[in-house]
Amino acid sequence: MKAGTLLKKLRVERNISQSALSCGISSRTTLASYETQTNDIPLGNLVLYLDKMNVRLDEFQYFLGLELNEKHKLSTQLFEDFYSNRTISDKRLREILQLYKSTDDIYYLALYMGLKGAIIKTSGKSIVDFLSTHQQYVCALKKHIGKIENWSAFELSLLINCLYIFDDSFILGVSKRLIRDLNGYSQIRLFEKALFTFYINAISHYLSLGKHKLAQNFVEQLGQHAKLSTQLYEKTILLYFQGILKYNGGKRIDGENDVKQAIQVFKTVADDKKAEQMERFFKDVRTTVESDN
Repeated sequence: MKAGTLLKKLRVERNISQSALSCGISSRTTLASYETQTNDIPLGNLVLYLDKMNVRLDEFQYFLGLELNEKHKLSTQLFEDFYSNRTISDKRLREILQLYKSTDDIYYLALYMGLKGAIIKTSGKSIVDFLSTHQQYVCALKKHIGKIENWSAFELSLLINCLYIFDDSFILGVSKRLIRDLNGYSQIRLFEKALFTFYINAISHYLSLGKHKLAQNFVEQLGQHAKLSTQLYEKTILLYFQGILKYNGGKRIDGENDVKQAIQVFKTVADDKKAEQMERFFKDVRTTVESDN
């Protein structure tokens, strides 16, 4: 559906005339030209029209059902393949890297590094050698993240989903800004969910590395976040990670009980896949020897 067509649909559903909707914003004929696709809708006008109809911009985007462009289609397909355990060949990955080199579009570099890193980690191999031979690309991603003042969903996903690419000092430095900015936007559910996802990935990342103090740091921040949340899911995940840290800290009975209690919540709501993932992760990290002081 085109933006103008959706704008008209929303207006008609709310029994608002063109004259009433355009009043104080534009002429009626200008609004009509938007609805008939004669002219593109300037963002400023669109926001004002939507406000009159009590529709948010993010809701408009959702209703619009914007079609994915080619690079987003590519990303969606590749990650579907990855999570479905379908093989992604080295040739295909090299083609993605070549797209970055030929277009200078950082999106393709992030896609390549994220996928390649995820494949290596899933195989159980060390990612150290890969990162040492791809430092120029790691630096390019760091530079991009560092220079962008107003992060979009792309920058958020780049950091959140590719933590294993970056060193601890970079993660800790950028996370302070990320947490500060996302807390400021916490009334927007998209950013609230992004912050929660960042905590989960950071905690999982450091537990997998046996860096329990760094994991504890993010668990404490997740605890502050969960205090303000009414979401059972977030409180359950917090209990789960607290249990793992208790277990690895020597309080094995209490820790395992917390982990089991959290997992049982997901079993109760018939989310067996999530429960299995949590059981498997606990098994993987509970015997990890702490490597930081």
